[in-house]
Order: sequence, then structure tokens, then C-alpha cells
Amino acid sequence: MKQHISVVLSATALVVAVMGATPVGEAARSLVIPKSSVGTPQLKTGAVTKSKLKNGAVTSQKVLNGSLLTEDFKAGQLPAGQKGDKGDPGPSGPPGVSGREIVQGSSAMDSIQAKSASVQCPAGKSVIGGGSEVSSAHAALYRDRKLANGEGWFASAVEYAPTAVNWRLYVYAICANVQ
Repeated sequence: MKQHISVVLSATALVVAVMGATPVGEAARSLVIPKSSVGTPQLKTGAVTKSKLKNGAVTSQKVLNGSLLTEDFKAGQLPAGQKGDKGDPGPSGPPGVSGREIVQGSSAMDSIQAKSASVQCPAGKSVIGGGSEVSSAHAALYRDRKLANGEGWFASAVEYAPTAVNWRLYVYAICANVQ
């Protein structure tokens, strides 16, 4: 008899252990809640109404800060917004940049020892950046800057080891309408 009880208890423990590790066992565990408690699985859509809530059941101490939305309030319950809030465009921002384009140019492709090149922005546009590059390992830039009038880019380069190899100086300007 004693052996029979041990076998029954062992089998029961095995069933409980196996069922607890299955989706069915997990679902059963989530449905078991403490007395007088309600969890998400027990709530049905529309189950909680104002009439079912006792006076003072929901207080500001029980509401998580930041969890309410504008829609949760009646008109006039929220203070007027600051500039930039919904419904108020706020102050105008600083002027911007538009119509960006890159203008490119280059010197002649020859073996002359010193070269310079420049590019101009289209009428009405200003340079907001630029640069230059040489096509030879024997040449180096010695000037690379915005034009004094602010409407283009200038560069100069020289061969530091004169050779008969042809080379070129490339220059570019980034132009835009600046307001």
C-alpha cells in the first residue's frame, strides 16, 4: 500500500511539472490571481464604467505621470499652451539655405609647373563651401579658399618636383541661396 501511494504521488508530481512548463500550464498560472484582484485577462472591453467605480477609486496618486493624453481631458481642463504647442505655430525660425548646387571647374591638362583655377556661383547664389584637388602625385595645393566676394572658389597648385607629366587642378564650389 505504501508503495502504491508513492507511485501515485510521483505520477501526480510528474503531471504537474510537465503541465506547468506547457502553454496550457502557463495560461492557467496567469489566470490564478490573488483574492479581490483583477488582471488584464479578466477585463472585458467596456467592463469598467463610471457607475462601477466607487467615489475616489481613481486618484491622482494612482495615475502614472505622463500616462494621460490630451484626449483624456475636457475642453478647458488643460492650461493654455506655450508658443510652439499644438495649434500655435510659434515664432519664425532663422533664415535658411535653399537651391544648393555644386559648380565645378578645372585648369588645363598640361605639364606647366604652376596652375590656378576658380569657379563662380550662379547669379544670386553665395558660396557655402568648396574645395580643390590635384591629379598628380608631384603637385601640391598652396591656396584653396572662398573668393573675396563670397560668390565662388579659388585654388592654386604647384609641382614640387617638376616633370613632363601632364596634370590638372580641379576646383569646386558649393553654392546656395542664403536668406
